Amino acid sequence: MAMRTSAAATARILCGLMALALLVVGGGTLCWHWHVAWVRDRIDHVDQAWFTRAPQASWWTWSLAGLAVVAAAAGIAALVALLRPNRIGDLTVPSTGSGRITLNINKIAQAAASELAADRRVRQATGRALNDGRREVLRITASIDALIAPSDLDELLRGVTARTRTALGPHPIHLEYLLHVDR
Repeated sequence: MAMRTSAAATARILCGLMALALLVVGGGTLCWHWHVAWVRDRIDHVDQAWFTRAPQASWWTWSLAGLAVVAAAAGIAALVALLRPNRIGDLTVPSTGSGRITLNINKIAQAAASELAADRRVRQATGRALNDGRREVLRITASIDALIAPSDLDELLRGVTARTRTALGPHPIHLEYLLHVDR
């Protein structure tokens, strides 16, 4: 399943920052090992005593606290972006009279699945509405017996698709059918 745009952007930013930090540290280490003069000169100019004085300074605790807050915020942003459900909200369509009708898209997916499950050739069916990262999708999953050819369900699926499209109105939601062949 593809990531939502916000999750992908968050993951790219965090991975890019980590990659940059690792490249700098790793590259510096390799250059030190290979006796690259420019790197050795820069490290020789570093005040070695600073590393023992810095933790004693009054700003040290605040800088560590700031780093911890930034790291925690980045971690929370990644979790929120990656773990947020990919649900689709309600759909508002024009009514035949004046006004508009609000539909729960997940209920439409469940109704389509119920219609499939009512057919004797389908063992069970489930439906859910989700955003797969690029588009909104009604995903209907049905289990059928191995003795039934999936092509035998073409007419049934066309009918369910037509009724579902009618219920959705002009909204461009993709329909996706997944058939599990039980053995």
